Amino acid sequence: MKKIIAILSLAALMPLSGNAQTSVIFATNFGTDGHFVTDTGGANLTRDFFGQLWAGPTGGTLSAIGSATRFTTFQDVENPSAAGVIVLNTPVQVTSSGNSFTADIRLYAWDAAHATFSAAQTAGAQHGQSAVMTGAVGGANATGPATPAPTLIDLGFQSFQLVPEPGTVTLGLLGLGGLIAARRKRRA
Repeated sequence: MKKIIAILSLAALMPLSGNAQTSVIFATNFGTDGHFVTDTGGANLTRDFFGQLWAGPTGGTLSAIGSATRFTTFQDVENPSAAGVIVLNTPVQVTSSGNSFTADIRLYAWDAAHATFSAAQTAGAQHGQSAVMTGAVGGANATGPATPAPTLIDLGFQSFQLVPEPGTVTLGLLGLGGLIAARRKRRA
């Protein structure tokens, strides 16, 4: 019996391993510290676009978490500079790396005419993604008090542009090819 108590005591003192459920606040703009998702060429979003967080343990595979959420657009707000943000301010559950309470998080954005990022990408619609943000996320801590959930801004979210639809890129390349062909024809 003493051996069992000793083993249980040691087990209680050992750090927990594995992954913990923690949270991050899904907001790309918090107060005046906003960063924005912009249309191709840096223009304000004027159509509907979805954003969704993908997250996972540091160095692990990212997977979709929470729901897709609409970005504000130029038509949604009186201040045009507020277009292209998500201010959901709702904690989203993230799987972090063990007791370190760190996670990798990425924001995906796409044309809302498609239900998912991969559908928009496959269809050639506008889409984009942030750089991976790695940082401490909020949650219960076995060695101390719970930490509050950070916003994406706290984790280092930076503005990014959506990539153009392949049709636009293709037309641009065809035009460039035509100019090169015309130039060669003039030289001949």
